[in-house]
Amino acid sequence: MLPLYFQVVLGESAAQAGARLIIPSIATPIGGLVTGVVMSRWGHLPLLMRAGAALMALGNGLVALLKFHDSQWKYYVWLFPANMGQGMVYPAILFTFLGAFEHAGMITLCSQ
Repeated sequence: MLPLYFQVVLGESAAQAGARLIIPSIATPIGGLVTGVVMSRWGHLPLLMRAGAALMALGNGLVALLKFHDSQWKYYVWLFPANMGQGMVYPAILFTFLGAFEHAGMITLCSQ
């Protein structure tokens, strides 16, 4: 929805709207990298889930506070926390589900 917001509300071209999303898009793999490092070294899966969800909530709240005519830096910086949180939550969810179920029957299910 953000590219449409940038194009329709702010009157930017598609190229400008896409360029605005480059920096926040980099935050998603950074969040995944942070999650991978923390999980492999210390575990802390529940903490990662909570931190990622909190970042997503903060980032989405900041985006909701954007005005029609706001400081240009806000359109870049305020999108960063939600994408960083998304990068943290998705791998943490995956490994939470993997850890929640027993693995004994998985080999027989995969070989069928």
